[in-house]
This record gives sequence, structure tokens and C-alpha cells, in this order.
Amino acid sequence: MILRKKCLSLFLSLSLVLPNLAPIYSYAEEATSINREEQKIKSENSQKEKVSKQLDEKFDLNDVSGDYAAEQINKYKLQDNFEYAVKEVLNYYYDEDKKDEISSFENTIDSRANNLIKDYKEASQERSEDDSDLGYKSGQVIVEFKSNIDKSLKEDVANNLDGEIKELQNGDIGVIDISNSDTIDKALENYEDNYFIESVQPNFVYKSQSSKTSNTTSTNDKYSSRQYYLEKLKIYDAWDYLKDFKTSKVKVAVIDTGLDVNHKDIKDNLYLGVDAENNYAELTRDHWHHGTHVSGIIAASTNNSIGVAGIGNNMVDLMAINVFFGEGSDTEAYTTDIIKGYNYAVKNGAKVINMSLGRLVDDNDYDDIDKQYDSILEKAINEAYDKGIVTVCAAGNESSSMKSYPSDFEACISVINIDKSNQKAYDSNYGTKKDISAYGVDIYSTVPGDKYRYESGTSMAAPIVSGIVALMKSKCPNASVDDIKSALYSSADDIGKKGKDVYTGYGRVNALKAVKAVNNLKTSMKKPTINTLKASDTYITGTASNGSDIRVYNSKGSVIARGVASTSTGKYKIKIAKQTAGTTVKVVALKPGYYSKQATKIVSKAALKKFSSSLTAKSNIYSTTTKITGTGAKGATIRAYVKGKQIGKSTTVNSSGKYTLTIPKQKKKTVITIKMSKSGYSTKSITRTVK
Repeated sequence: MILRKKCLSLFLSLSLVLPNLAPIYSYAEEATSINREEQKIKSENSQKEKVSKQLDEKFDLNDVSGDYAAEQINKYKLQDNFEYAVKEVLNYYYDEDKKDEISSFENTIDSRANNLIKDYKEASQERSEDDSDLGYKSGQVIVEFKSNIDKSLKEDVANNLDGEIKELQNGDIGVIDISNSDTIDKALENYEDNYFIESVQPNFVYKSQSSKTSNTTSTNDKYSSRQYYLEKLKIYDAWDYLKDFKTSKVKVAVIDTGLDVNHKDIKDNLYLGVDAENNYAELTRDHWHHGTHVSGIIAASTNNSIGVAGIGNNMVDLMAINVFFGEGSDTEAYTTDIIKGYNYAVKNGAKVINMSLGRLVDDNDYDDIDKQYDSILEKAINEAYDKGIVTVCAAGNESSSMKSYPSDFEACISVINIDKSNQKAYDSNYGTKKDISAYGVDIYSTVPGDKYRYESGTSMAAPIVSGIVALMKSKCPNASVDDIKSALYSSADDIGKKGKDVYTGYGRVNALKAVKAVNNLKTSMKKPTINTLKASDTYITGTASNGSDIRVYNSKGSVIARGVASTSTGKYKIKIAKQTAGTTVKVVALKPGYYSKQATKIVSKAALKKFSSSLTAKSNIYSTTTKITGTGAKGATIRAYVKGKQIGKSTTVNSSGKYTLTIPKQKKKTVITIKMSKSGYSTKSITRTVK
């Protein structure tokens, strides 16, 4: 199981937004906003470049001392230009690790740079720490750009924030090396505020970790008798049952530490092996033994008179994808590494993806736990979910009920480790987000060098479920993720408290019942309905099959609410957070063995209130006027426009209902439009002509 105890917050989401259904006028507003923000960025970047050229003309940083550079920069009067120059010099000094020059520069530069100097020192301290201890990669963030901007503008945005795009994934996901003056927390704040950025997060660290290892190793023998789970989980019976059906091979991806590609018990079922950490080079080895052990559980050759039997029963085409760097138990992976491997698997036809990796998020360690959420990874998983690709994850080995990712993402199947007595293993994670249980104690499988050994942990339990899901997919290749989940959960053996419980989920996976259930899944449940939903609503209502479980998804594909339809009328009323107008909300109804088609509803605009206060402005505006005074609604924002373009800065109506708006001088006969706006209210406007 890939897991860490101390880490920052966390990955990607399925967008269900239907922009073509948004009100027409929003496009014009959006285009105006884009143009305004783009021009602002270009203007600032141009000024920074101008300052940079000025410095180049004055001196070469290689040839002058830090105190001399500071003396020249102190001559800048404008604060913006002064700060641009300070950053230009300090970025160079920190990049080149010029400690003496940094010291002399800081001693000479005037006090206007105090806050910047402090920022650089804090960022430098953070970068001196080990990424594994931080829980994320220092000096780097991942951003999701808005989808309507080109590569050149993305580069301008990064440059404007003193960063540099290191890599673009899938067009809109940018890996950005941040400014030497930014800690990760500060960069998150700066990038989050940018108009062109949808979301930003750290590049988190993941670790691979099995909970226990036995020293037993051997070669050239048949060890299926040591695979007790094949009988206990009815895997043999599932194989026999499937003999009477037409089945097809299933591509299963193992996102892990690599693979011994020449292992005699795996190589015949190996479809491809790539090293996503090394620019998708051909995979040649396992960085530990973890990936080989996990892969063998799923895809070791069956009935070949050697070694162990893979649950896939030779119906699996194994895709081994390394996303880790380092060696042995010190192997780690960043969010960006995992996404590379994951998206590669999706692109190359994987139908089941196993991730025996994760990170534990301690709710008590962080002031803002939402920052620990890996929305960018979740988005990738949600997009795969929408394509019918099943993602199975290890729940983790911390004996904790705290959040663990990616296993706790709604789209994933989270697997708990149980021992031979059908009890939760002492170190397995548990909780309401965990879904199902499988044996993960003393699991015998392949390791590099044509060898075998016992391993324990949720890392071993997860591939058992992945192997069973592959059997289900071999019978029903078009089964959706919800089909698989419903069949898997409804057919599990209830070994804990009746129904789903925190220690075993829906129960112990049963391979025979699961492959039968997916074959018999019924899709005849009534499709839910959704009543009109406004952006101001805090409840979603509608109808569904009587007594069915209701799941509500937001525009990004994340579950935002759950509830139950009335057992007598089928009506439901579920509390939700307010949703953005123009986005799409989805509702799905579920019962064991059944599922409904999804119902969707576009969130409509909330009815806007009308201002009760009048908007006034002095009537005499001359070509020399730089201030407009008037009255309006308390707290409302006042802006002035000429030919649709804002002039001057906005202002706010004070508690006395008065405002003063500063504008640049305008030519005679210019028509100025003054607008009053406030969230939830219709905009009010008046015009004045310059005299």
C-alpha cells in the first residue's frame, strides 16, 4: 500500500458542465473579462521585462557585488518597479546559490524590500526540507487552467506569477516551477486568485508500503496451495462458472513500482510495460518488489505448473506502469507521476486499474483540510469512471479512519484488508468511505528474480478485488463502473455488522457471486426526476424508485450529497450546497443489484432582486473632472464605463449611501455609463455626458 503518515492536503474531477446551454449573454461577458484580464497580465509582464532590460543595461550580476546591485535598485521610485527589480536579482542569486551576494544585497537594499526578503527566506527554508517530510514537492505546484485559453496565454499567466511551466499534461494541466519567493502555501493563494486558473494544488508525495514481509522465497515449484484465498473467496468456482460463457481478455493496469518483466510466471500475460517516470520508456525493472508482487496476484500465469495462479486465470492482459522514483522502501511518487501513468493506462485501453498506493490525511494536522484534497488526480479518475474504467485502490495500512487518497474518492473501490479469521487486519484503515474487504494477510505471490514470497497489507487485498473485477469485465465488457460496484457490493458476504459497516465495508468479496451478479444486473429501475434547481437553492428535490439510495453529483462529478427516496411515494428532498448557475447536477438512484439511468438538471440563475435605492450621480461632469459623487444602495459596487470599457477603479457605496468614484479625465461629449451592482441584485445604470 502506498501511504504516508504526514502530508499536506489533497486530485481530478469529471466536468459535466454544458456551456452551450448557458445564457447567451454570458458569452459576451466572459469574452470581455478574458480580454480585460489578458491585457492586464500582458501589461504587467511587459513592465517586468522593461525593468529586467534596464537592469541588464546597468550591470551584469556576474560582475557586480550584491551591495552594488542593491544601491542601483534603491533608485527606483515606483514600488512595483522596485519589487520587480528586487525579484530579478534575488531569483538569480537563489538559483545560483550565491549566499554571500544574498547577504550583502539584503544588508544594502532599503526597507521597502523587507517583506520580499522574508518571503525568499521562508521559501528557501521550505526547499531545504525533504519532500517526503513535507508531503509535497517543494517549489512546484499543479494548476488546472481554464479550458478556453491557449498555450501562449498559459505561459503569460505563469510568468506573471513569477513561475515557469515545466510541463503541460492533457492541455490544461500545468506543472509549474514557482517563484523562489513563494512557499507552497503562498503559491496556492497567489495562483488560486488568478482569473485563468480553475484550481491549484501541491504536487503531493505518495509512498509504496506493504505492512509485513516474510523471508520465505523459493523457485521452480507449484505454490497455489499457499493461495488460501482462491478457495475461500470462491475464485475457483468463478473460473468454473465462466467456462459456460463467452469471455474476452481484459486489460488490467497496475500503477506501481514497476515489474520484473522477465519473471517466468508473469511474462506470458504481460501486454505492455512502461516507465511513466522516465518519459514512457520501456519498463525494464521493479524499483522495489511491490509492483511485481501486486501484478502476480492479478496476472500470474495459471495452470503452467510453476509458481502461483493469478486471479485473472489467463484472461488478463497486464499493463505494468511504473510511476515511482527511488529504490526499495524509499520509493515515492508525486501526483504528476501518478497522473502520467494513470492517463497512459486509460489511453491504451485499460478497463481495470489497480492502485495499491495512497496517502493518509490527518484532519487534525491542518487548519484547512480542503487544501489536502488532490482534485487533479480525482478528475483523472472521474474521467475514466465516465468511460467505464474501474479503479480499485488499497485503503491503507495505518489502522486509521482518517481520509486516505485515492481510495476515498467516490469513483474508486476502496479495499480493506481482512485476516484469515475474517476480521479487519490490525493495521488496515477503515471508515465510511471504505467499500469492501478481501484477504490481505500472508498473500503469496511473485517477486523479482523468478522468486515468490508472502506479503501482507491492503496493497495485497486491492489486487485480489481487481482480479475479480477483471473476471466480471471478461463476462460483461460493457458493464459500467456502477454496474460493477452494484454487483460487487450486493454479492459480498456480510461478515461484520448487518449491512455496510466501517470495518468491512459491504463485506468480504465473493468472486462467484460477483460474476453471477454482474451477469444478472437489472437496469430497469425508474429514472429519477429532478425538480427545478436554482443557484440559490439549498435543497434538491424530485422522485425516484421507492426506498432507493440517492446520490447527487456536482458539475465536476463529485458526490455532494446522499439521501433516500421515500419508501411510500419515492419523493426525495436532500440538503445541498448552493450550485453555480449554468452548471449541471446529476442524480442517480441505486438498490442492491439495480441502478437507474442518470437524471440531469442545469442549475438556473437565482431570481435577482431589484435595488430599492436609486442610483444618482452629479450631473455636471467636465473634461477636467476626476471624481464623480452620488448616492446608491449601501454596500453596492459602483463602476464607470466608456464604450463598454471600464475607466478608473471601482468603489463601494458607504454606510451613509454615498460614494466617490475616481476616473481619468474624459473628452467633451464623452458618454459615461455609471453602473451599480451587487450579488443577487439586477444591475442598475445611468449615463452622464461630459461637458
